[in-house]
Amino acid sequence: MIQLNDRISGVVLAALGAVTVALAQQLPPIPGQQVGPSLLPSLIGSGLVVCGLLLMLRVARAKSDSQPPLAVFDRLDRRGLVCVLAIPAACVIYIVLADRLGFVLTATLILLLLQRTLRVQWLTAIVIAVVGALAFNSVFAGLLRVPLPGGILTTAFG
Repeated sequence: MIQLNDRISGVVLAALGAVTVALAQQLPPIPGQQVGPSLLPSLIGSGLVVCGLLLMLRVARAKSDSQPPLAVFDRLDRRGLVCVLAIPAACVIYIVLADRLGFVLTATLILLLLQRTLRVQWLTAIVIAVVGALAFNSVFAGLLRVPLPGGILTTAFG
C-alpha cells in the first residue's frame, strides 16, 4: 500500500513542482533588480521535483505491496483525521487572526498548534514556534520586503 501511494504522491509532487517552475519562468523581471519574482517559486518548484523523484526512488527500492492505493483510508483513525485537518485549520486561523494579532503572533500560535497536534513536547514546540515565526518575519518583511500584518504588536510598540 505504501509503495503505490508513495508512487502516486511522488508523481503528483514532481509534476506540481515542474508546473510551478514553468509558470514561474513566465513572471516578468523587475527592472533594476538582480533577483526577479521567479526565483522563489522556481526554488520551491525545484524542491518539489526533487522530493517527488526521491519519493519515487524510495518506492522503486522497496519491496512490493499488494494492497490497493487507497487502503490507507480504511485505517484513518481520529488522530489521523486531526492531523489531516490541521493544515486547512491553520490556514483558516491565519485568515481570521492575522490582521488582528499580526503575523508574528499568528504564526507563533499556528506553529505551536501544529506541533502540539504532532505531539511535540511543549518546550520544544514553543521554542520552534517563536524562533520560526521571527525568522519568517525577518526573511519576508525584512529581506524580501513583503508587507505582513503588524497587528497588536505594531499598535502596542509602534
